[in-house]
Amino acid sequence: MNQHLIALDLDGTTLNNKSALTAETIKTLRAAAAEGHIVSIITGRPYRIARHIYDQIGIKTPMVNFNGALTHIPHEAWDKEYAVELTRELALDLLDHQQELSIKTITVEDKFHVWANHPTKDLPEFLPDHLTKDQLLTHHNLNEDPIALTIEYQPGEEQKIIKAVNQKYGDFV
Repeated sequence: MNQHLIALDLDGTTLNNKSALTAETIKTLRAAAAEGHIVSIITGRPYRIARHIYDQIGIKTPMVNFNGALTHIPHEAWDKEYAVELTRELALDLLDHQQELSIKTITVEDKFHVWANHPTKDLPEFLPDHLTKDQLLTHHNLNEDPIALTIEYQPGEEQKIIKAVNQKYGDFV
């Protein structure tokens, strides 16, 4: 048998229009893995909202999250795991200047945590619609470099944010 890598995107491909796996898809992917193929999820989604899909399929292969910024094997310590991080400084700088940059919501994540300046009802599957006190994005609560940062801004204001980030952080972002 020739072993193949089956790389799965989730949204618009592996998941149905209700963002769920069908029984047929689960059966097919499990059969491919049982035959010795490498079935791997590669998604822009954060780990926190892709983990249940990985577990439903029942695979034990590497998973890629945050559009390639995190590669790991869920539920295992893996010596090849890596994360491309942003800086805590960048996230907190945007938080400090959110009013002048017309930023509505800032959501910051690492592999296991999510912080935001406030809950939002926009995109509830992806952005937190409720926060505990320790998930509130503050200088005190964010004590590590995050992997991902999502900004919701006032329409038409994206160039202002891009210019501010480019001026201060140049090629880093």
